[in-house]
Amino acid sequence: MSLKGNLSSVNLTEIFQMLSLSGREGTLFIYEGSRKRAICFTKEGVSIRSRERNENLLIGKILVRLGFLDEEQLQQAVETRRSGDKLIGDVLVDSGLCSREEVEDAFRVQSAEEIQDLFLYRSDAQFE
Repeated sequence: MSLKGNLSSVNLTEIFQMLSLSGREGTLFIYEGSRKRAICFTKEGVSIRSRERNENLLIGKILVRLGFLDEEQLQQAVETRRSGDKLIGDVLVDSGLCSREEVEDAFRVQSAEEIQDLFLYRSDAQFE
């Protein structure tokens, strides 16, 4: 099955429902200007990927916004992360700056905001 069109003529929710109900695996691409997002449908669930980084959706920034961390602590963790191969969440937990639960809360906020952005602000985007 191949889909292609403009989100001004079809609702993204309807596309998700159709792909979900068909039980197929694959990737739906959303193009908006130079921005490209990949929405991957697998047996395990749905994930959103983008090459562009929205600074407001970085885990560290979300932790600061939620009050779990301050900017100075975040910069300290970023510097530590640059010298190793750990993810920022692991650096924060291992250093005692955040709890695992706080990092998980930030991931939930990140996911919710990405989904909200995807569904609410895509009237002129193309999909394939």
